[in-house]
Amino acid sequence: MGTHALADTVEVKFNRDVRPILSKNCFACHGPDPQTREGGFRLDVRDSAIAEADSGERPIMPGDTEASELLRRIETTEEGEVMPPDPHDPLATAEIDTLTRWIAQGAVYENHWSFDPPRPVAPPAVTLANWPRNPIDRFILARLEHEGLAPAPEVNRETLIRRVTLDLTGLPPTPAEVDAFLGDTQAGAYDRAVDRLINTIAYAERRAQDWLDLARYADTRGFADDGMRQIWPYRDWVIRAINRNQPFDQFTIEQLAGDMLPHATNEQRLATAFHRNAPQARGLTYPVEEYRLKGVVDRVNTTGRVWLGLTMGCAECHDHKFDPITQHDYYSMCAIFNNVEHGGSGLEQGGPTMQYHPPPMASAEAIAQHARVETEREKVAAELIAVRELIPSGAPLEHENLLGNWDQPTLVADPAEFNVTGDFTITARIRTTQSVADIVSKYDWRGRQRSYVFGIGGEGELIDTAGHLFCWVSSQADPFAGVEVISSFKINDGFEHDVAVVFEAGKSLRLFVDGVEDKAARVIGNVPESVAISDRRLAIGAGYEGTPEANAFRFEGNLTEVRLFGAALDDQIRQRKSDPKVAKLQATLAKLDAKIADDTAAVVSAPVMRERLEPRETFIHIRGSFLNRGEQVFPAAPAMFSSAENEKSNNRSAFARWLVDDKNPLVARVAVNRFWQTYFGRGIVSTSDDFGAQGAMPTHPELLDWLATEFVTNGWDMKHMHRLIVTSATYRQSTRIATKSLDRDPQNLLLARISRVRLPAEQIRDQALAVSGLLVEKVGGPPVFPYQPEGYWQQRALPGKWINGTGDDLYRRTLYTYWRRMALNPSLEVLDAPARDLCVARRNISNVPTQALVLLNEPVFHDCAVALAARLRREIDGNEVAKLEHAFRLVLSRAPDDGERSQFLAYLAEQREQLSSELDAARQLAAMPESQDFVDQAAWTLVSGVLLNLDETITRP
Repeated sequence: MGTHALADTVEVKFNRDVRPILSKNCFACHGPDPQTREGGFRLDVRDSAIAEADSGERPIMPGDTEASELLRRIETTEEGEVMPPDPHDPLATAEIDTLTRWIAQGAVYENHWSFDPPRPVAPPAVTLANWPRNPIDRFILARLEHEGLAPAPEVNRETLIRRVTLDLTGLPPTPAEVDAFLGDTQAGAYDRAVDRLINTIAYAERRAQDWLDLARYADTRGFADDGMRQIWPYRDWVIRAINRNQPFDQFTIEQLAGDMLPHATNEQRLATAFHRNAPQARGLTYPVEEYRLKGVVDRVNTTGRVWLGLTMGCAECHDHKFDPITQHDYYSMCAIFNNVEHGGSGLEQGGPTMQYHPPPMASAEAIAQHARVETEREKVAAELIAVRELIPSGAPLEHENLLGNWDQPTLVADPAEFNVTGDFTITARIRTTQSVADIVSKYDWRGRQRSYVFGIGGEGELIDTAGHLFCWVSSQADPFAGVEVISSFKINDGFEHDVAVVFEAGKSLRLFVDGVEDKAARVIGNVPESVAISDRRLAIGAGYEGTPEANAFRFEGNLTEVRLFGAALDDQIRQRKSDPKVAKLQATLAKLDAKIADDTAAVVSAPVMRERLEPRETFIHIRGSFLNRGEQVFPAAPAMFSSAENEKSNNRSAFARWLVDDKNPLVARVAVNRFWQTYFGRGIVSTSDDFGAQGAMPTHPELLDWLATEFVTNGWDMKHMHRLIVTSATYRQSTRIATKSLDRDPQNLLLARISRVRLPAEQIRDQALAVSGLLVEKVGGPPVFPYQPEGYWQQRALPGKWINGTGDDLYRRTLYTYWRRMALNPSLEVLDAPARDLCVARRNISNVPTQALVLLNEPVFHDCAVALAARLRREIDGNEVAKLEHAFRLVLSRAPDDGERSQFLAYLAEQREQLSSELDAARQLAAMPESQDFVDQAAWTLVSGVLLNLDETITRP
């Protein structure tokens, strides 16, 4: 065979040229998974590939193609010798040539491109220097020039404003907005239009739609009954976060671990519903532990897709066959999410909920006003805390920090370590989440308990019914051993309160909330006067587990601050009340609280995540079976990202921060690739949820790295990145296809033009509502029930009955439509909306005849056609040509050409003539009083229906 003649003429790159061949044909048997590895060697690791295999041969001999067993095996025709073996197809001649030249050049390996951090890349020099509008264009143009291609000309301004308005807001521009843009002839007109659009609430709603696909958001739990749940506040949180341009790193941290942030707000806790969106089983027919672990697995797989762009799920049952992700890595990530609390009753097996007061979402103005009050309230609350800390409150004890942080409890092994004498106070800053009921007795408490209902083994789960504040004190010394003191109080406003429990020898314990004694709190048990208050173990919290045992120490609840003081509480109260600044701040805070309460809707019980105080043990599941435990593992990020940072990822909070650390090689790339996909129909990496060995290579790797570093260095500013993309010359190209470009690049991977993109299902419906004038632009709130065929759920053997909404609810943005996983609204399903039972990084697009039938006949589209016809007749008096031109401007943002004008007018005349002889059909079609010209209305309804059904209408130009 010898050394290949082309060894020194064309450089072969491992990542670009070789890895795809080996990954497709070889890694399944000679890759990362030791369980299926054959021949005793790996082809994904150079040291193994060039070493002696079990056969005694060397698979690859760098620089020597004749001695490389790999080449002999792929070229031989001998049965039992040829690789890859049957039933796999043999390698193509071009693939063999690539491998031959690569080995001849020394068989140089590279790390997989996506596992190395993005490199700061300077935009390349280009010949057509006046074309680029920002650095993106230089990367695109340099590649086009290298391939001998040229970019398409800029699209006309009518199409440009329609394109960017649809892309940024999901709605078409109004004729007035088109006219304003066309009339703005000053420099920067397009940039000003982009700024206007990107700062609308409609922009936040459109971006939220993409994120809800990733979050597998739905209004139902999934599985057999697919019952409703109130998770819509999370959807509204996403809209608010995007609207205020929350940086992506904080956006990430709050959704993965908002409950674990210091002094976590209700908004941050609500954000954790991201990982409560997944399907959740309910009822005794589902084995609790099995379905709890299904939820943990879903969290790992979804996190892998959304942030890492990796197919983590491939390692659930065995080591990944293509990427360096071991089963140990997989279950180490499971350990991170395995410590989330999970309800174990037959009523709700998903986990904890929080009582949430949704802010007003009726309009952008209402959202902004509420945000201003919230911001002011947060400032006052922070100032009040700071002032209180300046006021002396008694000398702290020696072991002031003994109890530790609420999410990292300190267990006291020896009560002698915790000694106090005389009267003392334990205080805590507590954020309540649920209404608290009176305690009946210390052994008849309707709080949390163990449940073993699933009957398959395991540790059991905690049942949450009411969140009770309690405290117990126990000691080894008689007669105090086993004495329990429990206090309950009623607070369900969702805000922070200072709570103190005062212990005095010989007296009952007293509970103080915000410095005022709670007379309604029931206190069970007294501290015996004969026993000095020493050698005590104490716990205070918002939960209780089983029957308290003597000497048990448990630190429960969502506590964010715990301090011990040696001074009497009465002295502290007097000091705080006597300070005029404290009183003034408290009064201001009360007014702001009242203002927020006035503006908020009724309380909603929203599912969230909450960390257990006692970590669960996590084990590898042999072959993916939770019943077959293997080695115990501990929380950690995958070892492939070996660094001090990932070794510290021992809980959700640390893991979330590791994800958005600027050293993480994947997260910024994966995020900006999805942004790019939104506007160009495909990402720079077309497999947007797989950046691993089986994923596609980036078409413009340097551009991807530049975008990723730009994202991080600009503070993870999402609006900045979207603005950058849509203001590029690349985005502003026309869709015109040059013959040379079509021949050289038929899929338009190099972007010598912009591709037309079919609108998502929601935008097809929203556009029809908008141009007809029916769209109700109310923001947020519970899901709505627009038209759906009667009995549709029953046909799918699902419980419940869909009741069509009325009034405004029929015509809200589709984002707010009730999303049932097992029976998605049929029109949305036909138009390719996903059920969201799993994370969706890129929607599938189909082109089938039933879609045209939906656009012509589905009730909401018929309503839109009727309303558009009425609008045309109302806004344009008499002149049919003017009406048609107005219709085109409303629907397509342009005037009709001569051919379109004549065809539509001929169709209008034909339908008017036919309807004049079919008056009953005309009356039904027109849906208007007979006193008006219902024949004309019916004819224009048919014209409007055709316009709404055009391919140009449902496609982003």
